[in-house]
Amino acid sequence: PHSIRRLPDEAKGFNCFAHAFGLIESDAYRAIQDRDAISQSNVFFAGSKFSQFVIKNGTLVAVPEECSGPGEIVMYLDDKGGPKHAGKIASGRFGCWRIQSKWGGGLFLEHGLWEVPENYGSQTKFYRALPGDMAENAFLQFVMTQEGSAEFIMRSGLGDLFKA
Repeated sequence: PHSIRRLPDEAKGFNCFAHAFGLIESDAYRAIQDRDAISQSNVFFAGSKFSQFVIKNGTLVAVPEECSGPGEIVMYLDDKGGPKHAGKIASGRFGCWRIQSKWGGGLFLEHGLWEVPENYGSQTKFYRALPGDMAENAFLQFVMTQEGSAEFIMRSGLGDLFKA
């Protein structure tokens, strides 16, 4: 038995990290993701590397699980602490969280904290939710750190997104 339930797919075409960080609402993120898909570089998207970037630079602030609440981010980590999956706390309380997350490129689900596939990680860490503009700015900074970003930005006509 499980308590997993399917939700309307409000985040169609996005992965778990884009959903958890609220980037599905960002026009800049959508523009970059669309151009990245066309170029087939598959580098400029919110994934594990982006998650590591925002953790390392302090954009994501860790909080103890017992101090977390709805809207906060839960990160599922592998044995070495690398991000594998992310979701948002939808409801519940310490020890009985309900999480909303994207599974693969398709399903949008609500589930218990540990009602995830084994390959999504063996440990969790909780983080404060990021306001949309903060998540978008962090993503733009991340893109600039990736190899080939200057050429990608120029070729894709996205230079205006990166002007300060």
